[in-house]
Amino acid sequence: MSWIEHHENSERLASQAQVAAREGRRDDALALYARAADAEDRALAELDPSKTRTLGISAVSAASLHYKANRLDHAEAVAVRWLDFDKLPAFAGAQLRSLLQTISIELPRDRAVARSAPVELAISLQSGVRYCVRPNLSAEKVKVVGDEQTAEAVKKEASRKRPRPRSRRKSARS
Repeated sequence: MSWIEHHENSERLASQAQVAAREGRRDDALALYARAADAEDRALAELDPSKTRTLGISAVSAASLHYKANRLDHAEAVAVRWLDFDKLPAFAGAQLRSLLQTISIELPRDRAVARSAPVELAISLQSGVRYCVRPNLSAEKVKVVGDEQTAEAVKKEASRKRPRPRSRRKSARS
């Protein structure tokens, strides 16, 4: 089957899932969303990577359908996979990051924290300098890609002591 056939099948199944959800048939809706997500995954596998706009639309669709099917791990995996694609359109990247944020709120806290530890944060500046840091590392371990002067500025900012927020607890004397 071609991309368009898989994609149309996915759209048809998603439409049926919406009807089932409106009618209160939650289990049917979840199963239909799962089938729609699988069809969209197959569509993505058939898609020519040079068709970046279509690829972005399909990637967002696949991740969203997995999310609607309550397959949060699958939704997360699809989003992370396609966010790594360097030609992903900006609109798709923004939507996938938003979906990942929603997923991280819904997943059990311990699983979300455990998964987020190895993730690197990429920061790109208008000057073209790009920084990659691991959020849980100290400033000494920050890997910086760019010119040395800017690298030192980033390390200095990362190592600055931040004032701790005051506790909102009432003292024992009150």
